[in-house]
Amino acid sequence: MQKKILLMGSTGYIGSHIYDILKETNQIYRYSTKNRFFIDSCNINNFDYIIFAAGVHIQSNEDHTSQFREAISIIKGLYKFFNKTQKIIYISSFKTCINKNFKFISSDQKYNFYSEDSIYGKTKIISEKVFIYLCKKFNKRYKIICPSHVIGGEREINSINNSHLEKIFKKKIIYYPDCLISLVNINNLSKYILELVNNNQLDNKKIVISDATIPYQDYVKKIKKNQIYLGIKLNNRLLTLIFLFLEKLKKYSIIKINPIHKSQIAYLKLNPVVNSDYKRKYSIDEAIDSLRKLN
Repeated sequence: MQKKILLMGSTGYIGSHIYDILKETNQIYRYSTKNRFFIDSCNINNFDYIIFAAGVHIQSNEDHTSQFREAISIIKGLYKFFNKTQKIIYISSFKTCINKNFKFISSDQKYNFYSEDSIYGKTKIISEKVFIYLCKKFNKRYKIICPSHVIGGEREINSINNSHLEKIFKKKIIYYPDCLISLVNINNLSKYILELVNNNQLDNKKIVISDATIPYQDYVKKIKKNQIYLGIKLNNRLLTLIFLFLEKLKKYSIIKINPIHKSQIAYLKLNPVVNSDYKRKYSIDEAIDSLRKLN
């Protein structure tokens, strides 16, 4: 049976993939949170589901307090539709489950990374907490999905993770941190959301979605398959020294932005493994291959 679904943030990287997989069997009404209008003609007042895939977009490590205002504006956009559904699927981030006391990340972890986090990261946890508060206040059923680094998709839609991957494709000399990276195929994420809708599995909890946690070195090897390149591993102590040196240059206005953020140094020090238990259909290699077709 077709479901009537309001998809918010539908023109973004994750939202557009969700749209593609859901539109075959459901009535989807796309809404632009940026421009505040329906992309698809919509004359109904109630939806079976709202899927919220909107978020603050940032392309650099520079902190801007305007990101808080943008995040609040986005949540307000969701709030105006709260009376039009009883069920909401909310796309967040696995980073809202970071606990500095543990070397792993899972959905039941209590976040305590705020003092080390970037403003972007802080907007994610604050927005999530506001969302949970509103759902409890208005007795809504919900599911919060917290994906790790999402990659893949045969399309040229802006994605920080895909852009970084494509840069590695093209470089001959690659510097990479001595750490782990957690990845999820965009098709697995979209498929999981389809299953939630089909099976009506909203339990008012969070779930971390990740396909694999692998050494960054192995990630580079997968990307550079059959290519000749020079890989240079940077240990965490060296990266910390580089970060501190760049901070000095920034302090004296020699550079405007430090390309390394303090939150990245703190995350590398923790170097967690992401725990996730859900059914996967597509592999990380398939996600990388899908991007290889575009290069």
